[in-house]
Amino acid sequence: MKDSHKVCNSLTVLIGKVAGSIRPLPAIAFFAIPGAAQAVTVINDGFETNTHPTGFRSVAQAPGVPFIQPNPAGTGTASIAVDDNMGNPAGNKALAVVSTSTTASHILTSTLGGTVSLNAVGDSLTLSFKIRATNTPSASAAGFRFGIYGTNGTTALTEGSGLAASSDDSGYYSTIGVGFSPPAAGSVLFYESGTLDPILAGTDRTPITASAAGFSINDTLVHTVSLSITLATSTTMALSLSFDGGPAITGTTTSLKTTFDEIAISNGFQEIPTTYNIDDLMLTASNFTPVPEPSIACLWSLAPLAWLARRRR
Repeated sequence: MKDSHKVCNSLTVLIGKVAGSIRPLPAIAFFAIPGAAQAVTVINDGFETNTHPTGFRSVAQAPGVPFIQPNPAGTGTASIAVDDNMGNPAGNKALAVVSTSTTASHILTSTLGGTVSLNAVGDSLTLSFKIRATNTPSASAAGFRFGIYGTNGTTALTEGSGLAASSDDSGYYSTIGVGFSPPAAGSVLFYESGTLDPILAGTDRTPITASAAGFSINDTLVHTVSLSITLATSTTMALSLSFDGGPAITGTTTSLKTTFDEIAISNGFQEIPTTYNIDDLMLTASNFTPVPEPSIACLWSLAPLAWLARRRR
């Protein structure tokens, strides 16, 4: 770092001589120019050949992610379907999920290939996607669930392995009703501690008081959904659920988790299970403000002097 300061001061003197001034910039200028806050795309999966080149949901390349179906055989299937009726041009694809069990939810998980952390107040993660029910499911206030999780260092689930390995996964999730059964305000947003039952399906969850009752899917149209989690203070997390661009449902919890490496989606326990398509799935991280290396900050701080030198020439 000291060498960077020396180089920067030397360059300042050189440019200053050309400009007619030899007064170097103070070292504090190196750190006074932070990088701009920015959004980072963690996932951007449209389930086309660029993200799933082999045509399988469990084989992917960035910015797509592999989706694993850990449920044992008999609970359903998940595949990449063509002509998905998601409002895309003909031939486009989507993740198509069909559940065949009325006694178990059909869960899909995807690890991100790395850990995303919310380190500073204001840091946030947003999971968004399009969803379309492809059948007329039975009424359920928890007909569809999705969330952002951390595996807590355990081995990632494998295809058909069963859900026991996810029992310690923790994070935040939301429920959306189906068949004209929206969830009540106390059943919209949750924190799952990862101490008992499988992901998105257990009793190790804590309801987060929401600002309003939830949403419900009661047709086979395409809907847009997003769930944001934001580090509101050093001890609280704020959640925000949006549906079709309408007013967000919000809630705050002191059940704090800040590191994540997994997303999960699932239908509920219904007499007629919800079958659905997912498309244009994105996970973005926002409000991260990187500070440039001293040498980069040095060049930024010298830009006005370089311009002045050119003018005097």
